[in-house]
Amino acid sequence: MNNLNKVINKTKFNNNYNNNFNNNYTSYCNNKGQVEIVGLLVIVLLISLMLLFAVRVVFFKEQTNELADFKDNQLVSSFTATLLRTTAEGCSNKQDIEEVITLTARNPSYICRDSGINGIDYLDQIISLYLRSILGNEKIPYQYLIYTSEFGGQSIIINITSENLSKTSATTDIFPIPGRIFAQLCVHGECYLQ
Repeated sequence: MNNLNKVINKTKFNNNYNNNFNNNYTSYCNNKGQVEIVGLLVIVLLISLMLLFAVRVVFFKEQTNELADFKDNQLVSSFTATLLRTTAEGCSNKQDIEEVITLTARNPSYICRDSGINGIDYLDQIISLYLRSILGNEKIPYQYLIYTSEFGGQSIIINITSENLSKTSATTDIFPIPGRIFAQLCVHGECYLQ
């Protein structure tokens, strides 16, 4: 009987062992499946976040147009530099516009020799013509100032403004002319005296 008890106990042990093994294996398999599902969810979540970021960057990027800013800066600086060196036809064929500006700033009643027009009126007409032909065709809003800067403040000599000028910040460049005179062209916004 002793042997029989041993066999029965062994059988019970084997059954318990098999039950425990099956329970542990089933539990392990269930845990493994849960871990795989969690891993899959993490991967899907990461891919979704990357796609969301990519869509935001591609379709909703901030509209900074550095090329347009560069073109505006070049236009502003080259226009005034060219204008100041242009011959003042109709006022004096031997002077450039910079000289007429200087003479007019020193003496507001300066009269052009060739046409008999007041210097301020001549400058207003000729600069307006150039601005309309260059910037007006492009429909670029502008303001052009010529002013003197003395110890007591600024005195505006010429102020030419397009119709569609806004009060926003402008692309601007200031050209000093000998005698504390300044020429300033502003595009896309108002000029502010410096």
